[in-house]
Amino acid sequence: MNIRKAIAACEAQYLSEGGRASTWAGDYLKVLRHLPQDKPLTPHRLRDLVERWEPNSRSRQRACHAAQYLAKFAGVDWTAGKLKGRYKARPVDPRRIPTDDEIESQFDRLENADWRWVYGSIAAYGLRPHEALRCDLEKFKQGDGKCWIPHETKTGARRVWPLHPEWFYSFRLQQSRRPPINLARDNSAIGHAATEYFSRTARLPFNLYSLRHAWARRAYLEGLDDAAAAKMMGHSLDVHQTIYRAWFDDLVLERAYQDMLAKRQPRKR
Repeated sequence: MNIRKAIAACEAQYLSEGGRASTWAGDYLKVLRHLPQDKPLTPHRLRDLVERWEPNSRSRQRACHAAQYLAKFAGVDWTAGKLKGRYKARPVDPRRIPTDDEIESQFDRLENADWRWVYGSIAAYGLRPHEALRCDLEKFKQGDGKCWIPHETKTGARRVWPLHPEWFYSFRLQQSRRPPINLARDNSAIGHAATEYFSRTARLPFNLYSLRHAWARRAYLEGLDDAAAAKMMGHSLDVHQTIYRAWFDDLVLERAYQDMLAKRQPRKR
């Protein structure tokens, strides 16, 4: 069996086990297509494949995961081992995250109603850009404030509650609208389209993904349990704490210190 046939058979099994077509296309096929399709699958070719990506990078880690999955399916004796490297997600820089006042002022500035709805959804629910464009609009129209993310997104179906709840109404999210964008594309392409609009056309003064980070900060300061926040954001508790915990702790210390200052009596001399 050549590599092309092995990939096709592997994809069929992946989908039969409940995997999502968009995930296969974005996380597996995007890597595996670089293999020589008409050649047999060998450990040497798998190693050459993953070495296309920079060591200790997220791309290398993803390539190793895809290659390992195909090797296991095809019965090839190969493991990524040390090729995976030591990649670790970087903590978020809190200085680049907009305040709630800044988020609201930028919402009011946006002229395109469809893209304004996307912006408001990302801000209120901490969504990834492609999730705002794929979320279930019919359930939004029920007006209960919850956002329903379908299976076709990066981490599968889930429900998310708004923070702040009043943004559901002040951002008019119950109107359930989004721009005419081709949802047949993979999640990466859909998310890129949103990022391009807000950076080039709308000229947003901060990164669109910062709205998601702002939701995480807001959840922490409002006292939402880390596990619940991680589940609503669609990632693991470990990822949630690795990326955010370092500066979350500083926020808590700052708030405690300011509370103390508000209560104390000035020292008299």
